Amino acid sequence: MLVRPGARDERGSALVSVLVMMVVLTMFALTTAAIVTNTSSTLVSGRSASQARAAADAGVAAALASFRKAEACTGTVSSATAPVYSATCTAGPDEVTFLSTGSAEDGHQAKVQAVYAYTTAQSFEAKVGQLIVFSGTTMYEPNKVTSTTSDRAKVIVASGDLHCDSAMFANVVTQDDFYAHSGCAVSGWVKARGDATLYSGSSVGLDLTSGGPAVLNSVSSVGGNLVSGGTATIYSGSSVGKDVTAVGRVYLGSGASVVGNLTSAGYVDLNSNSSVGGDLSTAAYANLDSGTSVGGNLTSTSYSDIEGTVTGNVISGSYVLTGDSSRIEGFVTAAGTGRTWIHGTVGKDVTAVGPVTTDYNSEVTGDVVAAGTSRTEIYGTVRGGLDATGAVLIDYSGKVVGDTSAGTGTTTVRGRISGDLRVRGTVNVDHGGTVGGSVVAAGTGLTSVYGGVGGSLKVAGTVRIDWNGSVGANVTSSGTATDSIYGRVVGHLKAGGDVYLPAGSVGGNLTLPASKSLTPGDASTRVGGTVTRESAPAEPDAPSAPTVSLSPPEVEVVTPTRPTVPTWQDYGYASSDWPGYTVEVLPKNSKLCSARDWATHLGTFTTPTVLDATNCIGGLDEHPGWTTTVTIQADVAVVTSEIDLQNITFKPASGTDPNLWFIVPSDGQAVKKYANINPGNGEIDLYSTNVGVPTVLYTPDDITYYYSTFTGSMYSRWIDFDSGSPGDIKAAPVEFPIELFEASESTTPSGTFSVTRLSQREVS
Repeated sequence: MLVRPGARDERGSALVSVLVMMVVLTMFALTTAAIVTNTSSTLVSGRSASQARAAADAGVAAALASFRKAEACTGTVSSATAPVYSATCTAGPDEVTFLSTGSAEDGHQAKVQAVYAYTTAQSFEAKVGQLIVFSGTTMYEPNKVTSTTSDRAKVIVASGDLHCDSAMFANVVTQDDFYAHSGCAVSGWVKARGDATLYSGSSVGLDLTSGGPAVLNSVSSVGGNLVSGGTATIYSGSSVGKDVTAVGRVYLGSGASVVGNLTSAGYVDLNSNSSVGGDLSTAAYANLDSGTSVGGNLTSTSYSDIEGTVTGNVISGSYVLTGDSSRIEGFVTAAGTGRTWIHGTVGKDVTAVGPVTTDYNSEVTGDVVAAGTSRTEIYGTVRGGLDATGAVLIDYSGKVVGDTSAGTGTTTVRGRISGDLRVRGTVNVDHGGTVGGSVVAAGTGLTSVYGGVGGSLKVAGTVRIDWNGSVGANVTSSGTATDSIYGRVVGHLKAGGDVYLPAGSVGGNLTLPASKSLTPGDASTRVGGTVTRESAPAEPDAPSAPTVSLSPPEVEVVTPTRPTVPTWQDYGYASSDWPGYTVEVLPKNSKLCSARDWATHLGTFTTPTVLDATNCIGGLDEHPGWTTTVTIQADVAVVTSEIDLQNITFKPASGTDPNLWFIVPSDGQAVKKYANINPGNGEIDLYSTNVGVPTVLYTPDDITYYYSTFTGSMYSRWIDFDSGSPGDIKAAPVEFPIELFEASESTTPSGTFSVTRLSQREVS
């Protein structure tokens, strides 16, 4: 190797540089790999967290939707497919909390808590003022029942009948019968476990439900539904504002009206000029006199006899009979085999399992289908077609605008068929009768034409065309007997038997078999074409009989549910029932027990007080001799065995809103007896009494009510209203220590259901 003197060897330093560079690059590669690894790990972890949180949010949304729909928590809401969540719900009075757990694909979980405020459309069952008695009662005119609230009062006769002669802003329940006499006007509903009778000049504003027969005498009314567990009789001039449903028959007198539907498990009889605004359905027969009307459909499981108007359809389980003045705007279907008679007008089709007769001056706008084997007879007009299983008679005044199909036997046309006629028997087109189209007769007997056939004539038997008879096209007869032609055949004549042509004419050719003869000798001169010989023509196809399958209609009437009447509730009185009240006990020898002005003592109480007068012999049975006003400052309850409130006026002190309770304690639905005390008779007497403070009268005996006014509720064996004495009862809800009075059946919504989110966050 040659070495230059003085030169430096640099190979070592280059190696060092290379090594240094390799170290640097290796460290860089390691750092980059670590960064990539960490970044990938972070991305994977973030994706799992996002999936879990999204699943938890989805759970909140699902639970919220369920809560909105049910307006309440419905238990755990979960999902079996991704995103997987499980959410629970906890509701307080006005807030609901959702806790949802969401799971990612790798099992990572997240929990989300969401809190929402909500308001609900709650219903409040407020008490109503009530009169409850346990014996038959009469409400005389001019007494009337009103209410201090928008809710109607409730009058309950828990045993016996109720006779109503007056106006009542009330709902009524009776254990037995209800009688509304002239002047009775019940604004609400009436429910009677027994019968219900409305006399002339009476009314029920809402529904009337009776467990037995219901009778509306002339010029009475029910504003709502009438439901009868027996028959329903609605006499002349009376009305029902909605539906009538009866377990028995229903009768409407002249001019009576039902605005809604009428449904009866018995027969229905509508007298002249009465009306049903909706559908009429009966599980027996229906009879509609002249001038009556049904605004909807008429359905009867038996026959229907109609002289009036039916706006809808008539569906009968038997036959249908419509009178001369009848008008049915829909269709008629009769599922029975008896004959259906149409004397009036029908706006659509008539379909019957039996035969049909349309009488003189009748009109059917649609088709007539009669599946009965007896002859169908048309004396009126059928603007559609006619399809019958039996033979058909089109009488002199009869007319069928469409095609006619008939069965075996002889179909006779004395009137007019504008279309074709096809029969399975033979045809007789009588004098004056016409068929505008063609005629096909598949019967092997004789078909006669004394009138006119506008089209062709094909018969399986033989033909007779009389002197005035004419066929506007070809005639074909397949029978082997003699065809007799006295009239005119415009087209060709092709016969299967002999032809007798003594007069008349054949405009075209005449063809008959070689073995058959043409007579008389000059007959060929009356043939416009040629006379030729060939085999007999084939018989024409017979038309198919109409297929009519009508199931008898079903009408179901459910027996009305009888109202629940309360049972007597004893209240024997205990001071513990009146928390917050001061109890003043009168001793046996108290002057108040026999004082005529004992009631003035009630005006001295300034705080809630119970006046316990059960020690008073005979109760508080005295009253002032003249009108005495007592101003009530606080709630007061009076407890004793007899209470005389005659000549007393109770009014509230200015700025106060007190209640009063007059209580005769009860034991076994009788006046409760106390040791060594001779009790009163249990009566609470109101005579010239004016109670202007909401009050409860409670007694197992009677309340007498003469020339008085009252505000509050009554609970007694009987209310004795003096006939003719003026007085008003203004029902007002007043609480009682035990549950005497029913809650109102009306509800008042406080708003719509709404939900508002307050917070939503992830929790550990």
